[in-house]
Amino acid sequence: MSNSNFGPPPGNFNDDDSGPPRRGDADRLAPTRRPLVTALVVAAALLVVIGIAAQFWTEVLWYQSVGYTGVFSTQLVTKVLLGLVGGLLTAAMVWSSIHFAYRSRPGGGRSCCCSRGVPWVLGGLGRRSDPGRPTPAACENISF
Repeated sequence: MSNSNFGPPPGNFNDDDSGPPRRGDADRLAPTRRPLVTALVVAAALLVVIGIAAQFWTEVLWYQSVGYTGVFSTQLVTKVLLGLVGGLLTAAMVWSSIHFAYRSRPGGGRSCCCSRGVPWVLGGLGRRSDPGRPTPAACENISF
């Protein structure tokens, strides 16, 4: 027999320590429908994939039947290459926009909330340095 206890700790969970433990709102809420929604989304995605595959295979068979398989392969390669070029151009434009916005943000690359009443200095990857007391060195020479 194991000494591990993975259940709730024994005792009463009420604030006033009177009566049986409260169970919360779990008894009053309707059961979740997440499994049903997940199954419906998966079924819809499968139907879309099956429809696209059926259309693709129908075109392959038709081009083979009329003897123009080369035309089909040329169209397919062209569509794939244009999609890749368009995707790369779009990604480059989005990256350059984000890069420009990051470099031209106010505060010279520092984000200090001292003068706006927020009691911490944001730095790095969203970390808080010493919550409650902003560092004076981080707030000097910043114009808002």
